[in-house]
Amino acid sequence: MIPHVPPNTNSAHASRSRPKATPTPEPQTPLPTRWADAERSLLGNMLHVPPIPKGRESHIGTVVDAIVSLGTYQWSNERNRAIFGAIKRITETGTLAGPDAVRAELIRVHHAEAAAFVTELGREFFSDAELNYWAAQCVELSRACATYSAADRLKQALNAGQSVADVAPTLEAMADAAGTHAGDADDDPPEPPTLREPFPVDCLPPAVAAYVKAVAAALPVAHETVALPLLATLAAAIGNSRRIALKASWSEPSVIWAATILSSGKLKSPAHEKATQFLTARERKLIAKYKSDLQQYERQLENYEAEKSRRKKSKIMDTEMPPTPEPPTCARYSTSDTTVEALASLLSENEKGLLLQRDELAGWLSSFDRYAGGAGGDLASYLSMHRAGNLIVDRKTGQRVTHIERAAVSICGTIQPGTLRRCLTADYFESGLPARILLAMPDSPLRRWTEATVPPPAELAMDALFDALLSLEMEAHLDDDGSEYHTPMLLPLSPAAKVTWIEFYNSHAADQETLFDDRESAAWSKLEGYAARLALVFALCRDPNATGIDAQSMADAIRLTRWFCAETARVYGMLAELPEQQQENSLVALIRNRFGGRVTARELKNCSRNYQ
Repeated sequence: MIPHVPPNTNSAHASRSRPKATPTPEPQTPLPTRWADAERSLLGNMLHVPPIPKGRESHIGTVVDAIVSLGTYQWSNERNRAIFGAIKRITETGTLAGPDAVRAELIRVHHAEAAAFVTELGREFFSDAELNYWAAQCVELSRACATYSAADRLKQALNAGQSVADVAPTLEAMADAAGTHAGDADDDPPEPPTLREPFPVDCLPPAVAAYVKAVAAALPVAHETVALPLLATLAAAIGNSRRIALKASWSEPSVIWAATILSSGKLKSPAHEKATQFLTARERKLIAKYKSDLQQYERQLENYEAEKSRRKKSKIMDTEMPPTPEPPTCARYSTSDTTVEALASLLSENEKGLLLQRDELAGWLSSFDRYAGGAGGDLASYLSMHRAGNLIVDRKTGQRVTHIERAAVSICGTIQPGTLRRCLTADYFESGLPARILLAMPDSPLRRWTEATVPPPAELAMDALFDALLSLEMEAHLDDDGSEYHTPMLLPLSPAAKVTWIEFYNSHAADQETLFDDRESAAWSKLEGYAARLALVFALCRDPNATGIDAQSMADAIRLTRWFCAETARVYGMLAELPEQQQENSLVALIRNRFGGRVTARELKNCSRNYQ
């Protein structure tokens, strides 16, 4: 534990360019600002401009002690986190972490913004006492920010009429965030509070939220581990039957792509199965019926061919042959075949669309351009499916051309962090593929035996909901030739929902303009449309017969979208980690998930060969 030592105001090593700052921030300063200021002072005191004054050779040791004590401390922004990582890597080699060395390290890892900021930090005064003081301030302020954030979420939930049981996770987050760091100096320091906002399960439609909570408690897994595949499955059940109309020239389909990022052994497969079972169970019945119809068709075809042969031999020409038997088609709701040719074939017989479900999404990501030799054909086709757009497949074998006017394919699956990092290459980011995927990287709860099961009423409610959504039909029309064709029914926004949407659209666009990362900016652009798509799913889950989008569904969808914005930034940060950062975060996750946040050196050595 870093001792709370007040700064030495008589330090001889003052700032070279400005007066010495008052250590304690002004009380009226907002907490996030005070936190950022404290981090600036902490990082400045970790730097040391050579040469080291005589008698101050222990400064490197003090910095190392501070780094170890901070542990998994959550920095308020990526820039500060990058600078801390550079200081840590340099200092652990026994080298001076001066401004020049830190700048060079940041440039090496392509973080120009952080490198430029180091020049300002190099002008900070330093002393061991101040370093310890500001480190303690940062931990305290981060905990305070987490507490205020949790309190704000609690207030919003109570104002929305939620019960105490519904906001229990928020109360637990408040308790965790407000936990003290008190204890003897020899005690293992408690895990610092995480600032990751819990998944807002209460913004889901009531029946969906109840089922997600029940499955998450029974397995147990995080709420988002169940919610993401379930949202994609609900969207697929709606399919092309409905679209949300934002204005005359802009509508969004019921198509959701969702990926849950979890390591092996985190119960991601059972959660995936519980989310998709409502389609797979019905599909088993459809396939059984298809097999029966196929046997009947084969008998009819055999009789037809026999009759045709008999007539030919008897030269019976006075009566017409009965019509040729038509082969049956198999209605489908989902598939695991990722080839565009197979999807086109299925979509041609199922115009509402499909769910592509893969327990492991690595197979999907590696399936692109299997036949096209990397020419980009399959990837382009998938991008069209994301918007339920036009799809034309031209193959050399069999039917030459398959045309799907509205290729609506929702996707859900799971993938491991390391696999995702390897699969999502720069080419994929340039194509915009990752930006189209709703990402979640849950913090897995500790696995403990539980007798909890999913209550039958929760299962029955979801079963009834899927019956209602699957029964939704597209609108029928007649063309000039009298042929029937189908289009999605457009659901407009209610006046109140329109006001909520416009406020979100403008604020989301303003937020996007502040992003420096092109990958995040691309994701923000697609998340804008996802807010509308989620509102469509929420409205129909509340009322499958809805003819418009209500304000509550829009507000809840926007709230969930903002959560996905933060989660996407977190996942992209994971993808950009250096190998040493990956090892550090893996260790943190191991200590949190297996040991509950505390571990001895012996326990760590016994659990993994990596630490022996």
